[in-house]
Amino acid sequence: MLLDHCDHWRTIEIYLSTTDFTRRLPKPQRHTLPLLERFRLSRSFDSHVVTVFELDESILDILATAPRLHDIYVLGFRSPSSLNLPWSQLIKIDLMCGSPQNDISILRKAHNLQRLFLKDHMYNLSLFDPIVHTSLRELSAPQVYALPCFTFSALKVLFTLIAVGSTPSPTPIIHEFIVRSQCTLQNLHLNGIDMDQPLINLLKDTPTVEVLRLDFGHLTLNAFEAFSKSLAYPEADKPISHALLPHLVHLHLDIGFDLPMTHAFIAMVRSRWYVDQERAARLRKIFCAFFTETSSDGVELFTQMAGEGLKLYIPMCGSAVVGDSNDPYDSEV
Repeated sequence: MLLDHCDHWRTIEIYLSTTDFTRRLPKPQRHTLPLLERFRLSRSFDSHVVTVFELDESILDILATAPRLHDIYVLGFRSPSSLNLPWSQLIKIDLMCGSPQNDISILRKAHNLQRLFLKDHMYNLSLFDPIVHTSLRELSAPQVYALPCFTFSALKVLFTLIAVGSTPSPTPIIHEFIVRSQCTLQNLHLNGIDMDQPLINLLKDTPTVEVLRLDFGHLTLNAFEAFSKSLAYPEADKPISHALLPHLVHLHLDIGFDLPMTHAFIAMVRSRWYVDQERAARLRKIFCAFFTETSSDGVELFTQMAGEGLKLYIPMCGSAVVGDSNDPYDSEV
């Protein structure tokens, strides 16, 4: 009975616990989806369901003629690039299945794609040249070793994951991808990154970043000092032209619980809050967790800045929190 109304549907979300339901999906011979914009095929909400599906690609043939479809999330297909979809009109694709070869094929088909979320699978491809895509604006690549396969000149948002303890450090892989793409990143999230000089070198080539989230896999007190000093704005009587991240407005640092809050960090935050906004961007939001409490002067300064409007969330030892933020993990500017 529901299928009699499918020509009015704008969104379809199907959460499977078995493959039986797929037999009742709309058939192209009997139904059309003229208003459909988003399609999601996922596992059941039931967290206990661990069934691994392998679905026939033909079950989604009805989507081929959905004139407004632009957002798709799929899993359970061995070869998602073989799906009969209107690839050229898709803007967002979330792939929870397939292989690296499928990812490459889809990028070649989806010329207008803007957002791509890839499955966490090992990229061991040997390509003559990276795949160039000029429309993609947002990439989530849980496997950092996927990046050498791509060049994305329009990219604005990048998330990638680094396995803790990776040797050698894959930070140069990310750096090379950014330089090769010549993109103007605005939102950068690196998970498992080491706090070291290669990271600072990478940030030197991302001057347009406004939102930075770093979840560190390894760091030392000396490295944190050097990182904080590199982020600090120069004093008012010194040129700011070579300052790191001059457009940064939201900083999220997950450093774990094994470092104290340092004077260099406090000075960095002060420099970015009290900067002349005609010289560079002012920090608006910061999240950072520490194990040991800062000095009373540091607490007083951060409390003052929070009162002046800085969205500040700094939990410390004993559950003390300096400042407040309704959603410290929110990356919106």
